[in-house]
Amino acid sequence: MIKNIISRETSLYQILLSLVFTLSFCATVRAETRKLNLTVFPKVNQSFANLLQEAETSVKDTTNQVFRTQTKVTDLSINVLGDKNGELIPLISVTVLRDDWQKGNSILTQAKYFDSAELLTGARKATRPVVARSAPDNPNSEPNFYK
Repeated sequence: MIKNIISRETSLYQILLSLVFTLSFCATVRAETRKLNLTVFPKVNQSFANLLQEAETSVKDTTNQVFRTQTKVTDLSINVLGDKNGELIPLISVTVLRDDWQKGNSILTQAKYFDSAELLTGARKATRPVVARSAPDNPNSEPNFYK
């Protein structure tokens, strides 16, 4: 009789332990990815280096804010765009993992910096745009369905 009671208590304990483990596992599996687009506006006569520093600061501040306030977010993808007269030009693209952020790793080591960003401040002049040209008239190039 005592063996049966101990056996039942052990079984209940094992079931309860399994249930707690399963629930905690399910809670940790629910990872959330967050994607954000940030826009910076270059100031008149702002150097490219200053604009890039402003973009990097925006990435760091936003990362800190998101990871501190949204505990379910496990990774964060941020794209920083520069706006010059309504034209959006990519400056930085980075994905930050919460684990790296918590370890204090530099979040910009994996960042991708875009060469075209120098166009925003005039540090680099745009090359002539590529103009699409129509193909020369060649009656053999396409079937003529009207014959």
